[in-house]
Amino acid sequence: MKVYGNTLDENCPADWAPTKLCFYSPHTFVSNLSVTEGLTKVVIELGLRKVDLLIREIHKPVQHGLTMCVQPVYYYTQWQNIVLYIEAWRAQGATRFIVFYHSSTKETRKVLDYYQDLGVIELRPWPSFGNLHKDIVDKKPNIDNNTFLFSYFLALNICVLDIKTTFGTVADFDEVIVPINGTMLDYATKEMSGTDVGALLFESNYVAMNPSIYTSDFSGVSSPSFYRKGLTKFVFNVSVIDLCEVHFVKSFIDKSKITKDAAGLVLHMRFNVKDLDDVPTSKPFHFFPNDTSQHIQNMHKTIQTIFGSSPPSVPMESLNVFVECGQRMFKQGMCHGAICKPDMDAVHEWNRFYTVYRKLGNTYWTFWRRPWLASHYMTALLMLIPIRFLVPEQETVKCRVFASLPCLPRYIYEAPVFILAEDYTYHMIASVTYLAVLCLEVLTFVALLVMITLKQLKTHAISQKTYRMQRNLFRALVIQVAIPFVTLLLPLIYVFIAIELKYYNQAMTNIAIIIGSMHGFVSTIVMLFVHHPYRE
Repeated sequence: MKVYGNTLDENCPADWAPTKLCFYSPHTFVSNLSVTEGLTKVVIELGLRKVDLLIREIHKPVQHGLTMCVQPVYYYTQWQNIVLYIEAWRAQGATRFIVFYHSSTKETRKVLDYYQDLGVIELRPWPSFGNLHKDIVDKKPNIDNNTFLFSYFLALNICVLDIKTTFGTVADFDEVIVPINGTMLDYATKEMSGTDVGALLFESNYVAMNPSIYTSDFSGVSSPSFYRKGLTKFVFNVSVIDLCEVHFVKSFIDKSKITKDAAGLVLHMRFNVKDLDDVPTSKPFHFFPNDTSQHIQNMHKTIQTIFGSSPPSVPMESLNVFVECGQRMFKQGMCHGAICKPDMDAVHEWNRFYTVYRKLGNTYWTFWRRPWLASHYMTALLMLIPIRFLVPEQETVKCRVFASLPCLPRYIYEAPVFILAEDYTYHMIASVTYLAVLCLEVLTFVALLVMITLKQLKTHAISQKTYRMQRNLFRALVIQVAIPFVTLLLPLIYVFIAIELKYYNQAMTNIAIIIGSMHGFVSTIVMLFVHHPYRE
């Protein structure tokens, strides 16, 4: 089978980026097959390496609507942009939002979680690429630092394949595309239904509002100021699109389709637009096709629902660090990958995509996990308090206990023995209850982990490779917990048996204590054997 490959970014980097070529660039590979029935996977062989790719049929769009593809959210801070973006695009007719997520501030993640809980957006993980295989890691450049802009070309084309609506577009959280009249969905339907137009190309202008939306006041949205032009964006007919670049269509499946200049504009919200030394102008374009005041009111209600009466500010120092890092790389001719990570990590604590426990469509756990953990500490403390008041008078109880035991060495009678309880009913009930609750919680979390991971796989929120990595990690965690747990379980079993049968054996008691004390040592040894470096 012959396979033909092309880079998604032929000019890597782009004309406006550093001059040094990126070592890694995403590619598409095409092969024409006469028979596809029964094909389930493709195996790519590169020397001694093999990569399995599962086959998934791409269905034609059947739903009338507009899908938004948001490129990887990377160290994102401006959560107000997201509120305006969702409100404006929904007013323009957008019906689905696919968001690739890498990292952001906790406030930004809180906004994204809010919209995900409402079913408005779908968050997809876009993690770091990680290290190369151990056999070549010292021979090739680091992937994250040498992949142009974190390979967002790959993300947007993956998104295009998952669009199920008639129209789609690729727009960042600071971009809203509007026609001169009506909604974007109506305009796209009129221009691209039954015509030779496969995409509409929109010019762009930087815009700013007064007051700034970064004060969490959206009243200025009704009359934005327009500054210099930016880069074009486009809306496309999903059924005819082949490959997309960020600012233009690269190719159509139907070669007769064309890209048409549109009667509209990209409203590009730049946080530092007023520093561009440009004279603002007015233009007949607005974020909302109608009833702007109601939409402004909706946005204010949204941020109050999410943050209460005191919405957090945007950490502008993080933005400045990111801009300075980008400018430094530009001057040095360096590839803009994840190379700013050390700079960004030094100025803020970032929230990255996590899937170890995140119930899809529900963030109650995000709120309740702290009270849940606190309740365990409180319960453990409260359960110990009665034990203090159940301690018997020592001299009297010693006589009764020694009398019930077999003949013991003299040093035991003379040793400073402390008897915690003679009637251990409460101690037994409390211990068994607490252990039963903990075991039930562990089993619940294990079941949820499996269920959520399978759901993510089914909805394509994670790839097959990510699923396999998570499965291997999960197995390793189970082994790491289970084996050391035996070192605690065996001594506990002996203790319960000895208490119930009133059996005393000092040698066995010493062995039980030694085995229990090795829990940490065994856990460390198991961890070293079951967890492998990600690069392997």
